[in-house]
Amino acid sequence: MQVQSRKANDTLRNYANGFTYTAAGAVSAMRLGNGKWESTAFNSRLQPTRIGLGGSASDQSLLKLDYTYGVVENNQLNTAKNNGNIQSQTISVPTVGTSTGFTAVQTYSYDSLNRIDDATEMVTPAGSTTATQSWKQDYTFDRYGNRNFVEANTTTIPRNCQDNQSPPNPAICDEDRKIMNPSVNASNNRLSASDGYQFEAAQTKARQVAVGFIDQNLADAKELFQKAQRATNPYFDKRETTLKALELFGAAMHPIMDNGSPAHRGFQVYDNVSTAQTGAAISANPIAGAVATVVVDLLQHKETESREPTDDEMNSMVDEIRMRYRETFGEEAYSTAVSQDERERTEGRLAKRGTEGMLR
Repeated sequence: MQVQSRKANDTLRNYANGFTYTAAGAVSAMRLGNGKWESTAFNSRLQPTRIGLGGSASDQSLLKLDYTYGVVENNQLNTAKNNGNIQSQTISVPTVGTSTGFTAVQTYSYDSLNRIDDATEMVTPAGSTTATQSWKQDYTFDRYGNRNFVEANTTTIPRNCQDNQSPPNPAICDEDRKIMNPSVNASNNRLSASDGYQFEAAQTKARQVAVGFIDQNLADAKELFQKAQRATNPYFDKRETTLKALELFGAAMHPIMDNGSPAHRGFQVYDNVSTAQTGAAISANPIAGAVATVVVDLLQHKETESREPTDDEMNSMVDEIRMRYRETFGEEAYSTAVSQDERERTEGRLAKRGTEGMLR
């Protein structure tokens, strides 16, 4: 077996061949397009324990990655507690020319929910027995599961400013923190406004998505309808293509009709419980608080939906559908579908109201 590819007007080139497999079907070795071999060893649970690169299927002299699984207890690795989390990765790189090789050992620990708690890399240069810390990251999680760095125990965030101590110590700049370790508002699970983050109103986003959906479906419907007019086969080409165009038109009209509903007009969002109330309720009892806020919103939705649309709301919806139909299928199809009296009524209302309230 081999994997090949080629660009236009070029010859086929090998990307991989010479595959060998384990009894379980996993690839244990393959020769890459540059002639080097990549090999992988697995444990009894089919987890990779070594990935190597070298001149043959049994050679890992160019790069070697070793993995361990389990839990470290009293400085000893307990592999019997292997729950799938990688406990360590050892990266072995040889010396090449003037670039000194090294061995980097990355170790990881996890919290009770199997979320990574911290990671550290210790590097030992080739020819040395002394390992030095290259980097460390320590993590914390809020009640929503958002992860942040514990800055005091993390070395990977630049410290380009100074604190207020005497003498001053390197410190993380506020602007860097906003990007690399932003805080999250505990009451609404959003990035904090104090860090410069702003959010569009839910209605604005919903409207943007709806308008995009409408425009795309109408463009596709118009293209299919025009294709149907050019078709020579009256059934399989013209009829079926026209039906598909009408189906797309109907899909596009759904958000327009929904926008005519009293409960949904303007893409209302039923989130009228205040941020403070929501945060307090969830803090007191996460499950009951979340359910309570949803119930309040549903009741508000039901109350708004209980009234029928007004004549003006219905006419606005009908006029927009008719206008869209004419734009999509043309004047002839529109005249056939809508009587002259109704066309005149729509034109009269549009002359007075314009497109106000329509999804444009």
